[in-house]
Amino acid sequence: MKKIAFIGTGQVRQAIAHQLARENFCNDIILLGRNKDMAQGIALDIQHAIPLFKSNNIISEDNDYSAIANSDIVVITAGVPRKPGMSRLDLLDSNRVIVEDVTNIIELPLNDDEQKLLHQSADEIKEKIEQLNAL
Repeated sequence: MKKIAFIGTGQVRQAIAHQLARENFCNDIILLGRNKDMAQGIALDIQHAIPLFKSNNIISEDNDYSAIANSDIVVITAGVPRKPGMSRLDLLDSNRVIVEDVTNIIELPLNDDEQKLLHQSADEIKEKIEQLNAL
């Protein structure tokens, strides 16, 4: 696996990206989000947290979707958090618009073996990555 891109900010992306970097699942991890400072901070945190492991290249960009070109996997974690009183269906409806917008933007040239994963859980994403690595 060479390049994995994450679109969205927050704890889910940070946890998965950290684990991938620590376990050397890929060469490049792209962290893409609306807040460039946050993306850069997460990238630095990950780089500083894995000194005993072979460090991956972690690149942080702010809404520069061209950075994800030629990604092997694009993981979308973008969305709004659930608010008090909001049902899961309400949350799904709110986030549907965000995911549709992102998927329309990421119609960039990706690798022939392109994989787009809609975030459901960290375990499901890791399982999919392991399946792809086994091919």
